[in-house]
Amino acid sequence: MIMRKLTVILRIVCVCFALTAGLSCKKSEIQGYDIKQSAVNFWTVTNEYSLRGLSEPVHELKVEVKLIGVPASYDRPFGLVVKDSTAVQGRDFRIVEAMIPAGELSGYVKLEVNALQEGVERLSTVLTIDPGEHFRTGFPSLQRAVVTWTDSYARPPVQVWQYWYNFFCHGYSRDYHKLLLELFGDDIELTTNKKLYAEDGFIYKDPTWWYTANRRIREEVSAYDMAHPGEPMRHSADYESYRGYTVAYGEGTKPATPPTISETLVNL
Repeated sequence: MIMRKLTVILRIVCVCFALTAGLSCKKSEIQGYDIKQSAVNFWTVTNEYSLRGLSEPVHELKVEVKLIGVPASYDRPFGLVVKDSTAVQGRDFRIVEAMIPAGELSGYVKLEVNALQEGVERLSTVLTIDPGEHFRTGFPSLQRAVVTWTDSYARPPVQVWQYWYNFFCHGYSRDYHKLLLELFGDDIELTTNKKLYAEDGFIYKDPTWWYTANRRIREEVSAYDMAHPGEPMRHSADYESYRGYTVAYGEGTKPATPPTISETLVNL
């Protein structure tokens, strides 16, 4: 009986030893991240810039990209393929640089765009990342970005737009944008609901402010509509609705007739 118990105990000890040895082997097989497996993604698929009120002949635009991987001790450029443009490369714009700087987890595409010609309100180009020698291909949905510049109102960057979308309206038009500027001033184009973005120059407002702002918009539009029976405040003809804030400008749903602003507002 005693021998049988000793045999069982020895078997358990052997199994435990084997498992421990196996785990040790597995741990030793874990390797660090291979820097050659790094990739670059656009931060967002839509990037819009307003040149409204600017008089310079050339403007610099910076499109953000993010690194998937680890920083390097040297600058890492990447290529871009340009297509589906209403702008002509070399005439309307040029790509100055596309880079993940040394030691950084993010980078940029730097463009120089010429002032729009008379009668031209908006130009755009579609950029697709060409990884090159330093990077592999990243997430397919974030390898392409639409870059638009205009002399009129432009949908704000996603750091702001996602909160316009969540708290105000699931659509966008220039007349609606103009209304927001009239109610809240130019700062509304930089106002966000995420503290992290404030580090990049945006203005943080807590959720209470956004709920209050939502009520103010609805009250303003309602008062206008009551004062103008039969002629409610409407979106301009460029209005589009979106199924999510990540959908690029120009890729939303465009109704045959612009809706009233009231019927498109988020009711919180």
